[in-house]
Amino acid sequence: RSVTFDPFMYLSLPFPEKAVKGTVSIEDLIEEFVKPEELSGDEAWFCPTCKTHVEATKKFDLYKLPPILIIHLKRFKSQGTRNTKIDTNVTFPLEGFAVTDFATGENRDLPHYDLYAVSRHMGSVGGGHYTAVTKNRITGNWYSFDDSRCTALPDN
Repeated sequence: RSVTFDPFMYLSLPFPEKAVKGTVSIEDLIEEFVKPEELSGDEAWFCPTCKTHVEATKKFDLYKLPPILIIHLKRFKSQGTRNTKIDTNVTFPLEGFAVTDFATGENRDLPHYDLYAVSRHMGSVGGGHYTAVTKNRITGNWYSFDDSRCTALPDN
């Protein structure tokens, strides 16, 4: 058994196979991230003691949570020579997001996260455009950023 602790401040979350269309929650994506993965065949783990590839199980645990959490959604998928973009909608809370159900370590009840920015890609694998939506931490107002334009968003 091998255990490695890697400090992190961002999670790069995969989409479950069942979630290619429709809507999923951010909790669904974290659940997919922490799910055990069987490593065999070309994906077998190289054992440094045995000096050979062996079947193994890989699992990520959220042990010590960072004060600020950045979440990256793996929206691009490769299947052989074909690349596609996953356009599934993702729901997430704006305030008080707790990862308590997924955390295993000493501070599993803390912290709770508030959303304050989203970077969006519009387009396809071959090209597109990035915009951002951010929350002003002092006023609580949301703004849309698109190249040189900044637009205040309605309260809802």
